Amino acid sequence: MLAALPFFKAPGLVWFCLLVFLFLWLMALIALADTGWRTRTRQILAAPAFKQVYRWVTQPPFARLWHSLCAPAPARSSAPATLRAALTARLFDRALLIAVAYPICLPILIWLASGQAAKLGNATFLTGTELWDIWPERAAVLGAVALGQDPDPLRP
Repeated sequence: MLAALPFFKAPGLVWFCLLVFLFLWLMALIALADTGWRTRTRQILAAPAFKQVYRWVTQPPFARLWHSLCAPAPARSSAPATLRAALTARLFDRALLIAVAYPICLPILIWLASGQAAKLGNATFLTGTELWDIWPERAAVLGAVALGQDPDPLRP
């Protein structure tokens, strides 16, 4: 299989990710073939805490988000009361900020990562370049965006 890789027209990163995935899959297959690993996996999956694993993983970030953007609400409140507590001015303000910043920041991030022209509609506000040709200029734009300043103050 490794000898056939150059004959397929895929980027090297795709092949690298495929090989890493196949290696990890093979290691998992070998680990599950062992009876010790199999019984340990069965014990983990049968544990009572595992049934709520997604809640256990996602509750702390969502609790921080709720406390920073929404009004307090009891844990066992009705759906209308929870909705009333969730729809606050802080949440609306953050949603408007995301709605305005997303169409502007996404083309800039694409330009920083790939060098393609950054366009907003039909207007090009950052011209396309080779990936590593003007890396200092990209770093300056990234710093200016992060600081909220105009990246080119001399532009009319």
